[in-house]
Amino acid sequence: MLNSVSGVNFKGNPILEREGKFSQPQQPQGSAPEMPADSFEKPKKKHTGLKAFLWTVGVLAAAAVGLGVAAKKGKLTSIEAPEGFMANAKNVCAKIGEGVAEAYDNTIAWCAEKFNKIRGKD
Repeated sequence: MLNSVSGVNFKGNPILEREGKFSQPQQPQGSAPEMPADSFEKPKKKHTGLKAFLWTVGVLAAAAVGLGVAAKKGKLTSIEAPEGFMANAKNVCAKIGEGVAEAYDNTIAWCAEKFNKIRGKD
């Protein structure tokens, strides 16, 4: 448990006395103005929906990247004869993953081509 320090006195400090911190006598302060009890609550913010939209886009982008990585590694394959909801859902996820993987490969190939063109290698 911590002991409180109640006997601390700064009046002997020459730096503080030179700045005039203790040269004036203490003035009694008036009572604090009455504030309603509700004033301590946080004000309600106006929600514009932009934050929720950005989070949704970020989560969808992360999911698409994850599907692309799984498709590129061969962990996510499509089912030939879909039967039922889960098979169709897996096929949709596989198509999204393949599309993202293909877009990634095309982007990397395009960047490599431009980089080699800048460096003078064909």
